[in-house]
Amino acid sequence: MLQSSETGGASFTVVSGYKGLAQRHTHLNIPALSAGTAILNLGHYRSNLLMATTWYEIRTRMPNIFGAEYALVKPSESLPDVETNEHTLRIHLPGLSIEDAYRKCRSLTGRGYQCDVEFLPKGFDPQDI
Repeated sequence: MLQSSETGGASFTVVSGYKGLAQRHTHLNIPALSAGTAILNLGHYRSNLLMATTWYEIRTRMPNIFGAEYALVKPSESLPDVETNEHTLRIHLPGLSIEDAYRKCRSLTGRGYQCDVEFLPKGFDPQDI
């Protein structure tokens, strides 16, 4: 994992848990991830209500940060992870570069929100991770 040591820094990780996410949410059409896809991980929450409140707060307080980006799983439809019993708020960034994702993440962490950049490297199948 690469992580900035500056205040307001964000870390980079490889997307993980996508297979489990898709298996838990069979009632949803989760978008396929292609190589180079960037995802913002905005944290883990004990309830989907808290997750929804956080996502709403971010979108309304900082509308210039997000445009066409959307939650991989809407907070209202989120099911918790079987092992941790937590909901993860992941924002899909279609067509944005890793650098753009990092800038968005730094803006959020600079305002006190948790944010990590996850990406899918070339050659990896999201169903295997």
